[in-house]
Formats: sequence, structure tokens, C-alpha cells
Amino acid sequence: MPDSVVAVMDSMSVACVPDSIEVVSSLPDSTAVSEKPKPRKSVSKPKKKVQPKPQPLVLERKVLLTAEDSLLLHNEALFERESNPMFLDWVFGLKHDAVSISLFDDDSIIVDMRCCAKAYVRKSAPELYAYHKKHLPPLSDIKAKRLFNDDVNSMLLRSDILNTVRSENVGIELPKIPKWKTGAEFQLHLSQGYISPNWYNGGESNLAGNMYAMGYFNYNDRKRWQWDSKIEWKLGMNSAGSDTLRMFRFNDDLFQINTKLGFKAFKAFYYMAEADFQTSFFNMYKPDTYIRTSALFSPIRMNLSLGLDYKYKSKLSVFVSPVSYKLIYVMDTAYHQSVSPDENIPNQVGITNGTNSLSQLGALMRVGWEHKFNDAISMKVKFSFFGNYVGIKGIETDCEVVGDFKINRFLSAKVSLNPRYDSTVKPSDGKKPGLQFKEIISVGFNYKI
Repeated sequence: MPDSVVAVMDSMSVACVPDSIEVVSSLPDSTAVSEKPKPRKSVSKPKKKVQPKPQPLVLERKVLLTAEDSLLLHNEALFERESNPMFLDWVFGLKHDAVSISLFDDDSIIVDMRCCAKAYVRKSAPELYAYHKKHLPPLSDIKAKRLFNDDVNSMLLRSDILNTVRSENVGIELPKIPKWKTGAEFQLHLSQGYISPNWYNGGESNLAGNMYAMGYFNYNDRKRWQWDSKIEWKLGMNSAGSDTLRMFRFNDDLFQINTKLGFKAFKAFYYMAEADFQTSFFNMYKPDTYIRTSALFSPIRMNLSLGLDYKYKSKLSVFVSPVSYKLIYVMDTAYHQSVSPDENIPNQVGITNGTNSLSQLGALMRVGWEHKFNDAISMKVKFSFFGNYVGIKGIETDCEVVGDFKINRFLSAKVSLNPRYDSTVKPSDGKKPGLQFKEIISVGFNYKI
């Protein structure tokens, strides 16, 4: 017997063997050279059996069947029978770069067939489904068990289920990005605050309660137009310990509406028109006096500006306006009989010409930055600068830094720092305008929608 295995096959049969095995086929009309030995005649004495000398085979052609040919033949066999393509990779562990045994090029068909198989199991054997973790068997019971049956026929799907599989491509509709974005926030905090003696709205350091309400609605068509609108109301009340005239006093009252309409110029720059409106609702007094610093719609501050706005995502906005119109209007000009006319509300806001309004034309810059460090910590920074060209020469700057610290869904802590400088308003005591500062640390209720 030679070292390599030699097989004589009929021309209509095919064998699959490894690369190192040779396969030989013989035509039907070929004959073997060796002859059968003649039967021995019976004799009285046994003789030694003589084996015939082996003769070499006559091979008309010799074919080498490679592993790739074997896989191709196996692949054709798979196509000839109805089988479940979900289990092909598990039953037939054949891997070769040149041969693919997948019956379907579209993966969505396989997904649909799996869904049909699951639906069939739910209908015919619902007891096989475990609807809760406690219904599952212990891991130790199934750790050493076989997950699949070696019988391929048991894995075949019924023909009526196979007929329900859709052969067309499944269309996927991506969700549309909404053009409108709205939201609101409400906070009610107890706080400890420090206010410098020269704060422009008065007040003193104490324990206080603060309310903050905010709502916004923004429009973005993702092409050219953007419209951002925001409404804020801050209201603060403190116990007037050093005030002999009143038990409680408002130390913060600001209602603000800001809206910006922009048309895209290039890249992240927009031609922008902005309108900003600020006013107050309640009477605010300097400590232990009848000198009011604000009242209902007194003062009203309004800015109308045209300029260029740079936006980086939804985090940063830098608006620069070379032409900005500023209007200050005081509706309530009355004052107490014990108060000097020079200390009424118009004089408190820089209106010294005996009227109740002041118009200025200048340049404006606003910067807004928001950043969320994580789900619990976020920061907001607002900065504004106004310098007037006509009238009383001077500048007005305001900066507010707010840090929000989320405790849980309804509780949060807040730290607010608010430096301010205004050189257009001359103090009644004759001193030069100085830096004003307000700081608030508070903890309380917080709700967002």
C-alpha cells in the first residue's frame, strides 16, 4: 500500500478529502491489469498459500481535489435543501475567505426571520418564555448543558412561516430634528447674601429668600434663520433687621425679556437684530429711609441693537453691535415729602434733566456662555458692555456668574456672583462711581421642564 491514499472512483462520483489526499478517477471502459488467481485443487496435504504479486493500476487521469473545491461542493449542497439560515454559522463551522455560505445578502431578512421564529414560539409554546428574572433557572443548572441540538432537521422552519418573510428592503425613517426648542425653569431658594454699601439698587447683607423663573423658546430652521427669545424674573426678599420702618424689604426685582433674530452671514456668524427690555414691579428702598430706587415699571431700560453675532454650538454667543439705542424711562416720579427731589427715582438712574426719560446712542457687546460639566454641575456666564457716543459720556458693564449644583430632582444649590460698574450715574453723596458687587449662596427647590 503506498504512503498516499489512492481511491478508484466512478466517473459520476465525487469525493471530498483534505489537501494532502489524492483522488483518482477511472473511466468505465478501463480494465485492471491484474488477474484473479485460479482456485486451488483440493489435495490431501495442505500447502502454503501463495499470494499473487500486486500489479500496478492503470490510471487514465488523475485529479487533485483541493479544500476550496470541497467547500464549493458543500456550499452547493446547502442550496439544494431547505434549511434555516439563522443556524448555518452554528451548525456548519466552515470558515474560508473564498467561500461564503450565507444564503441572504440582506441582513434585514435574517432579522425578520428571527422575529417570525420568536412569534411562532410565543404562540405555540409560551411556557418557554421567562418574563421575570426569578423565573430563570439557576446558572449552575445550565452551565454544562449543550445549547444547540446536533440534529439540523429539528432547526428547520415551517414553510408557512418562511412564506411570511419579506424579501424587500426595510426602509428606515430617521427622526426629524425639531425646529422649535422650548423649556422653563423655576427655583425657590433660601440664601445668605452679601451686598456692597454702594449697590445700585440698595440692600444689605442678610438671610433672604430668592425666586427665579425662566422660560425660553428658540427657532432654528437649520439653514439661514434663527430666533432666540428668553424671559427671566428674579425676585429677592430679605428680613430688614436694621430697618426700623419696615419688617421685610425687597432687595432684588428684575424682569427681563431678550429676543434676537438672526440671518446667517457665513460659517458661525449671523447678522443679528436684538431687543432687550428690563423693568421692576415692586418698591425698593434704601435701608431705614423712604428713598426709593425702583417702583412699578420704574425704571424701564430698553436696548435696540444691530450687529454681528458669533455662535459656537449652543454654548457660546458673542454679539457685537456698533450701533445700539438705549432708552431709560421712569413712569413713577413721585417721592416722599421727607426725600429731596435730587434723590427720586429718575436721579437714581442718571436722569438729571428734570424729565422722566433718557436716550443714548452707543456701542454694545453681549457675551453668553453656558457649560455643563456633568449631570450635577453647570455654569452660566453673562457679560454686557455699553459705551455711549452722545450725552453723558461713560460706560456701563454688568457681569453675572451663576453656578448650579444639582442635589436631586427637586433640590439644588446655587452660587451667584454679580459685579457691576456704571460711570454714567453720579452718586448723590458726590463720590466717584465705584465697583458694585452682589453675591448669593442659596439652597432650595428647583424644577425644570
